[in-house]
Formats: sequence, C-alpha cells, structure tokens
Amino acid sequence: MRGTSSAWRRAAALTAGALILRVAYVLLAGRGIGIEPGTDAVEYDAFARLMLSGWHWFTTPIAGREPLYPFLMAVAYALPGPDIGMLKAVQILLGAATVPVVYLGLRPIAREPVAVIAAALVAFSPHFVPYAAFPYRENLVIPLLAAFFLFAVHLAMEFRWTRVVGCALCLVLLIHTDTRFLPYVFVLPVLFLVVNRAWRATARAWGWTVLVFVALMVPYQVRGPVAFGYPVLVSDRVLEKWLPLLGARLSTSEHGVGAAPGRTAWLRQWEAEKLRTLAEVTPEERAYFLAGGRPETGRLETYWAQLLEFWRFGRFSIAYRPYPDGRVAPPWSKRHLVTSGLVVIPFFLLLPFALAGTPPRERRLLQAILVLLVAHTLLHVVVHARERYRIPVEVFTGTVMAISLVNLGQRLPGRALRR
Repeated sequence: MRGTSSAWRRAAALTAGALILRVAYVLLAGRGIGIEPGTDAVEYDAFARLMLSGWHWFTTPIAGREPLYPFLMAVAYALPGPDIGMLKAVQILLGAATVPVVYLGLRPIAREPVAVIAAALVAFSPHFVPYAAFPYRENLVIPLLAAFFLFAVHLAMEFRWTRVVGCALCLVLLIHTDTRFLPYVFVLPVLFLVVNRAWRATARAWGWTVLVFVALMVPYQVRGPVAFGYPVLVSDRVLEKWLPLLGARLSTSEHGVGAAPGRTAWLRQWEAEKLRTLAEVTPEERAYFLAGGRPETGRLETYWAQLLEFWRFGRFSIAYRPYPDGRVAPPWSKRHLVTSGLVVIPFFLLLPFALAGTPPRERRLLQAILVLLVAHTLLHVVVHARERYRIPVEVFTGTVMAISLVNLGQRLPGRALRR
C-alpha cells in the first residue's frame, strides 16, 4: 500500500511539474503562435470549423484529412474563450497527461528509477513542452502512441481483456489521427513475440486485438459509401501513401473538399504550403520548383535523404532534399542543435549502456522499444519524413536513456540505484 501511495505521489508531482512548465511556456513564449498560413494547421482548422457549422456524419464528403485532430480542435473551439487559446489549454492537459501514462505504465515492467527518469524526460523535454502551443496533431499522437505501446507490452506479458481493448482502441485512434500508423497492425505481433517469446501466446493476443480493432474501425468506415458512393478508409490519402504501385486513388482531395461550400480557401492553402517551404532555399531552386521542376533522384537516394531529415543526425551536405510529393525540406538550422545535442546524440551514445547490464524483464522492454523505433523510422522514411514525425517516439528514446543512466548509476561505487 505504501509503495502504491508513493507511486501516485511521484506521478502527481511529475504531472504538476509538466503542467506548470507547459502553462508557463504558452503564456511567456507561445501566446503569438496560431494557425500559420500554408501549414497543415490550416486544413485541420478548416475541418474543425466545418464540423461546428453543419458537418454531417453521413452526408459531408470530406476525407482529405484524418478526423480525430480536427475533432479535438472543434471540441476546443466549442469551449468558452478564444478558439486558439482553448486549443492550447486542451493540448497542455494532453501533454501533462502523458507523464503519468508513461510513469505508471513503465513502473510494473521496469525499475523504479527508470520509470521516474523516463517520465521526467517527457515532463521537461524541450521538444515536448513547446508542442502545447502549436496546432499540430503530434499533440494527440504522443499520448496515444505511448499508451498503445505500453498496452501492447503489458498484453504480451499477460493476456487481459482490458489490455486487448486498450491496445486496439489506441491503434484505432492513432490511425484516425494519422493513417501512417495503419501498418502497426502488423508490427504488433513482432512486439508481442519479442516480449513473450511464445508463438501461441502471440497468436492469441494478436488475433483478439485485430478482431477488436476491426470492430472499432467500423463506425467511421460506414460513412464512406454513403457520403462518397465508394469505400474510404479514414482518409482518401491512404492509397497515395501506401499503395502507389496500384496506380489508383479512391478519390482526390479536391473532390472531397470541393463538395463543401465555402471551403475553396482550404484548397488554395494546400498549394501555398509548397510555396512556403521554398522560403529559405536559393533563388535558383525556387525558380526551378515553381517552373514545375523536380529533382531526379533514385528511390534509395530519396530514402537516404528522408532518413537524415527524420533523425537530423547533424549538419549534412544534401542542400536540396526531395520528398515524394516534390516538397523541399527546411534547411539545417541552429534549432537542430537542440535535436542533435539533447536527443539524438545522447540516445546513440547511451544505447550501448542500455544493452549491457539490464535485468532480463527490462531487457525485453528494451528490445520492444528498439522494434518500435525501427518500425516508426522505416514507415516514415518510405512514405514521407520530417523531423517532427520523430517526436512521438522520443518518449521511448527517453526510456532507453533512462535505462542507460540507471545501469551506469549502478556501476558507481556506493551509488547503486535500486528498485
């Protein structure tokens, strides 16, 4: 009982610290941040306001964006107070709520200091804190991905129906936030097998999770045939992302949005985003792009460029980095010193210490984290990679660093960290 009460006190203290820091950041540095023209936030905002002004479940044919983050924005806008201000308040709560999810989720499967350090990194990370001020869907992806992974690990260790439902529900919500998480259905059995080392237990856990997942996916799918006249899986961009070799698209974004009166500005902003990304490139590159030119690169070169952009290992020489849709990545800047100096470099430097000296139960957690990191990297590099898409898995790069620091602490004479 004493251990349980002390755990809740630690969770409350870490959550309070995360909440205070995020509120302070929004008030001191993030008050002027809003819907920036030409960014994805314009599309989310348009979808959210459409939901508030007569969007109908079955009859409004908009599938150009996944619905969950715009729905969160619509809920925030419906609250009394300034629209963007209330959205930031909701995102502050989401960011702070991730901290107890990580701490309480890790505590049964990792040493106490590991859970505390990992949760503290989520609470105070210079990557996570500012996100409360920005209208990005990563504010939803971060807590959902953390909960999904922890449900999956706990389910692999012991089959419980609450864990099956929790894992499936988190995956459904992730896909309705970003369809790039759809292949995680097939990453799940790998996670299960890494943790439990048992084929039969893996098959049982995965089979039931998939059944619950399919059932939970149904409600949003029924609107496709009614609104469009043909199936639409969450977003009409699914085929564009995952099945380009078929040469087919369920619909076009223009068709879906064009059917909604008064939303032509949304279409214009989609093209404006491409122009915005050219703001910091050379005049020659800008003229080349606006004339319809695209860099001719092989598939492997494109993947390599996206891998460098995704992890931001440091300053590198690719000045014009192509994306599958022809956009240009932002140039390397001083801001990326924070990424390399506080996240990427420490993670790779500390990783060997996590691989050595970790207790067997925690070692399986570590291996599952590495599977998640590899899968998350590959899925984004193959489709479309930007540095901010890596931010959600930094919950678990932080966990790896926590394991490494605890292992190092146990090697110091007279300063062993014990559970």
